[in-house]
Amino acid sequence: MKHKLTLLSLLVLLNSCARFRVEKLNPDERFNIPIDRQADHLNFPEQKGLYYEIPGRLAVLDDWLVVSESSNMNVKIFKGNKLKTAIYSEAAPKSPATDDKPAKKDDFQKIYSKHLNIPGVLTAGKDDDFYVVNYIATKEAATNATTNDAESGGYYKILHFDIKGNFLQIIGRQGKMDHPFESILWMDTDDDNNLWVLYKYVEQLVLDRYKDGVLTYTVTQKECEDTLFAGEAVDGSSIRQCEEMYPFYNDDMILMIGRVDKLPEKKATPDSVYSFQHRVYKTKNTKNNKVKTIFDNMNDPEDYPYIPRSSNILVWKTAKLDRFKLAVYDTGGDLIKFLQIDLPGRRNNWRSTYATLSGDFYSLKVQNNSLQVVQWK
Repeated sequence: MKHKLTLLSLLVLLNSCARFRVEKLNPDERFNIPIDRQADHLNFPEQKGLYYEIPGRLAVLDDWLVVSESSNMNVKIFKGNKLKTAIYSEAAPKSPATDDKPAKKDDFQKIYSKHLNIPGVLTAGKDDDFYVVNYIATKEAATNATTNDAESGGYYKILHFDIKGNFLQIIGRQGKMDHPFESILWMDTDDDNNLWVLYKYVEQLVLDRYKDGVLTYTVTQKECEDTLFAGEAVDGSSIRQCEEMYPFYNDDMILMIGRVDKLPEKKATPDSVYSFQHRVYKTKNTKNNKVKTIFDNMNDPEDYPYIPRSSNILVWKTAKLDRFKLAVYDTGGDLIKFLQIDLPGRRNNWRSTYATLSGDFYSLKVQNNSLQVVQWK
């Protein structure tokens, strides 16, 4: 069924709770780890009381938490709030956090990896494993090794470890270890422990699926746009592009989201910008290539597309600085409910809020010199 969702109808839905319920998610603190100079805690750089270089996404595996420290070139694995294993790059600088002040009581395993360089965002696997984005600075960028920008003289690969810290494999672009990623935008695992990676290559979106490091499925931006805008006449007044691509957690489908913008008129001023028109949502079966239209005219520019949650589609809407609302739709385009997250306390303490493909919501919070990982239920 094709759905034309207008701005007016969406506002009516948002303002009406009689038919569509709002489910308020409650915070549950999963981890609370001090940030200080002790080796068995976390050590993030700090400037004028503000901690930075905290990854926007961590790996949570039941009661295990995996955190990366970019400047210290290490990955720390906690069980509960206790450090069990730290993986250090062989090139890691000597620092008080890792050498001069070892843990006083609770010893932990130390592993030195020749593969680890500058770790960043992480994601959890489904088999007591995790993945971490690894930045490798070239010789030209060695003097600024913490710059996470491929254009500055470096590139990215993905490292795969088990929860004990054992190195499993390197995943490069297209499953080839010698092919680096230029820019990794997102990654997560599905229920079969396939790793999905959304990235840009030569300024074009690509979504890949990897199984044990082997590329098993891929879709390019051109293929996405051909699917989204099939049969539409091409004119010079608008631009159509694939905006996002995500897999479903436990279905053989990917979600494609396209955006249509109106181009400035020829007589417009030089600083004229594109004018948003609408978005298109479609699903594509990864086995038989069957395409289904979910929305063909979602025209509120502030309804941001988000990753699927289990078998449902999420549309993110920021209600206030401390409140998020997510509309939950089924794959037929029917609205099921709204999810609401309210961030209590000072907004500046909250660093990031994100969902996993499996349906879990997490927020990272820095308060009282500690990193708190909150799960919303």
